[in-house]
Amino acid sequence: LLRSEVESLQVSLASLERSHLEATERMQASHSDEMKEISEAYAASKGSSEMNVGALQEAQRRVARLEHEVTELDEEARGLRDAVHEAEAGSRSFEMEAESGRARIRELERLLAMADASAQREEEMEERAERELE
Repeated sequence: LLRSEVESLQVSLASLERSHLEATERMQASHSDEMKEISEAYAASKGSSEMNVGALQEAQRRVARLEHEVTELDEEARGLRDAVHEAEAGSRSFEMEAESGRARIRELERLLAMADASAQREEEMEERAERELE
């Protein structure tokens, strides 16, 4: 009877050991699958992060290039504004010279008119003097 119980316990122990071994194998397989999924997710995340870092660096290069272009355009605009101001100042100076020239022409025309009137009066006086002498 004792032998039979020992055999029964040995069978139960062997069955229990098989069940334990199967459960351990399943747990290891499941653990291996989980580790593989975690590793793949990490690799994908790392790749995605590297892509994001690359995209960020490219965006930063673009921003730097655009900032440089904006700086160049600002300098060009400043130069154009300075040229416009110089042209406006030159135009005002030219307008002042032109107005001075027009005033001088008016004065010369006035003097010419006075000289013409004086010459005409003198001519008239000479004609009157000649008639009086005759």
